[in-house]
Amino acid sequence: MVNKPIELDENILNELKSTGNRCVKCGACMKQCEMLRYFCKNPRSLFKSAVEEKSMNLYIPYSCSMCKTCKSVCPENLDLGDVFMNIRKYAVENNGGVSPMKGHRSVHMHQTLSFSRFFSGILGDESHKKIKRLFMPGCSLCAYNPELVFKTLEYLKKDFPETAMIIECCGKPSKIIGEEESYKQKITKLKRMADSSGALEIVTACQSCFLLLKECGLNQNIISLWNLLAKIGLPQEAKGIGKSSDIVFSIQDSCVTRYREDIQNSVRYIVDELGYKVVESLHYGKHTHCCGMGGMVSTTNPDISMQVMEDTANSGSTDYLLTYCASCRESMSMGGKKSLHLLDLIFGGKWDSKREVPGKTSLYKSWMNRYKIMRGGYRI
Repeated sequence: MVNKPIELDENILNELKSTGNRCVKCGACMKQCEMLRYFCKNPRSLFKSAVEEKSMNLYIPYSCSMCKTCKSVCPENLDLGDVFMNIRKYAVENNGGVSPMKGHRSVHMHQTLSFSRFFSGILGDESHKKIKRLFMPGCSLCAYNPELVFKTLEYLKKDFPETAMIIECCGKPSKIIGEEESYKQKITKLKRMADSSGALEIVTACQSCFLLLKECGLNQNIISLWNLLAKIGLPQEAKGIGKSSDIVFSIQDSCVTRYREDIQNSVRYIVDELGYKVVESLHYGKHTHCCGMGGMVSTTNPDISMQVMEDTANSGSTDYLLTYCASCRESMSMGGKKSLHLLDLIFGGKWDSKREVPGKTSLYKSWMNRYKIMRGGYRI
């Protein structure tokens, strides 16, 4: 690993010292985190060394998935991700507002394209001018399967006809690499779009979108698609469709919403309504592990990212992993498991071991799929 040191200011050093002193070296986080095992014996020794040297290798904070697994098992409730996030912000502030990591050029390209007119807008129906609700599928789901996106929208419109679709990135890629000012500009654009539509609610399929929009103070009520589907019910043709399937799934819970039991319970209720059998993974619910895509680690430390993907995929108790996050589906596939998205089960017909499961989506196909979304709807 290349060493890319950054000198730390007094505020960061004090935070490192305070957090390090609270670490009791119990090893709970070390057992759960590939990144910590790679860089240190325990957080106390890692932070003590940084304080003594008044610097840290930037690859350390930029190798953190920001998944909060450490906090979920720490007896002192330490969130090391918060510490590493502050170092990321500090590095960006001392580099003209831009991440100093070369790997983040791809993140900048993603954000530039995502917020361009080619991949951004509100898609509605000419016959319904008034909008009360926006469905926000998120970047990854649009990149994975446009057909599932449109089928979800059409199903929602049966119960809620005044529903349109907002195709916009939530800006998390900018935020997670520490570019706060860039993120603020992006979330402001999203707020303007949502307000101009007149919508009162936004229904999110992506857990990152859900949590971020909840936190950023939008004027709309933010609702999880999974909670909504559990409430209004599934399409009649989907109910019980998996009862005769020979597939047994393990569910990969999203680390972003690890503390949202309501969403986790809704997902399991939906799977039960579908009729598919489930055996829980080794790590689930509050103690779920990151899929490997978190924190944009794949752009700065692909080796650790890949190892996390494989470890998390192998913690599944079966050959088939079910996700309700499109990024998780992609990484679990890369990690070696047969992975499907929950919308595959709801709108994709019956799945059994004879059907071929989608693999990794190429970069070209991902952007073409996102473009198909914009071409397939009526822009408002």
